Formats: sequence, C-alpha cells, structure tokens
Amino acid sequence: MSDDHENNPEAEADIHFKPVVQLAPVVINTLEDDEEEIFAIRAKLFRFDSVADPAEWKERGVGDIRMLKHKELPRIRLVMRRDKVLKICCNHFLTKAMKLKSHASSDRAFVWTTLADFADEEPKQELFAIRFRDSDGARKFREKFEELQASLTDINFTKTEDKEEKENQKPAEDTTTDDVSKKLDKLTVGAHGDS
Repeated sequence: MSDDHENNPEAEADIHFKPVVQLAPVVINTLEDDEEEIFAIRAKLFRFDSVADPAEWKERGVGDIRMLKHKELPRIRLVMRRDKVLKICCNHFLTKAMKLKSHASSDRAFVWTTLADFADEEPKQELFAIRFRDSDGARKFREKFEELQASLTDINFTKTEDKEEKENQKPAEDTTTDDVSKKLDKLTVGAHGDS
C-alpha cells in the first residue's frame, strides 16, 4: 500500500463498474396530462374498514393530497400518492353531494364519503378521514374543497363534442306526441342518470 492511503484513511480507490445489462428509460404515464393542479397540501389519510372485526380506521398513506381540475371538462379530482413509493391511496371525483365534516371535534381533521374511489383500480365506496399538520392547513383545505365544490355544475361525463352538438341543435317549435315518443326512444341513460 502507498503512503497516501496510510496517511489518509478516507481516501478511496477510484473504482468503476459497468452495468451488465443496459435498461432503456421507461416513460410512466400518470394520466394527469389533461389536468392542472389547483391545490396541494401534505396530510395523512385514513380509511374506515367496516369489514374488520372490530371496525376501525386504517392508515392509507402520508403524502400530498392534490385537487386536479380537468382542462376541458367540468371535473375536479382528489388524488393522493404515498410518499416515496408514489402508490395512489386516494383517487376520486369531487361532487356536490360530498359533505366535509370535522372529525372528532378536531380543528385539523375531516371526514367525507365518496361513492366511487378508484385507488384500488376498482370503484368502491369509501369513508375517508384526513389529518393535517396544523389547523391553518386544515382550514385552507376546507376552504378550497368547498370553493371548488360550489363551482361544480352537474357533471356530465359525455364527450365535449356531444355537448357542442346538443348546443347547436335548434329546439323544435311545434312537437307532436309522435315526435316526442321518437325522441324518447333515442334517449340513453348515461353516468349519474344523465341522458
């Protein structure tokens, strides 16, 4: 060994390893390209497990809960990914029917129910609880949640082209019962009872 290594124990040899296999970069699609982030705040999310015996709150994850607004359609989505692993633990649309309530008289925790959360890739009804670091963060979340909820119209999950076609159609001035029955035959039921 040389004198340099004996005098300086922190000195390391300059060693390089070549990878055995070269991997091509992989593009991961987050499905958030058509959305813009309106609000984000760090929080801890829980879900109520009613199947467990006894029923209990289970931690779902810690990370940033984000509110994403679709660029073309009147949709707002709540999405939360766990820190480091980035696994989705909350993924559902904000609706007017949701009620954000204080949890256990806390000024920094809320609960709400969603009819269809897609975090596990299959829609299922969930009761969520969320806790923030401080009451100021909780207040900001509640204000933004209620502001966006108030801005929602009845969500129509049809394509924008269908909407434009309906707007361009002229209403019939004089309709007969035959015309009405023909139109009723053409109606189809969409999501949430929209036609």
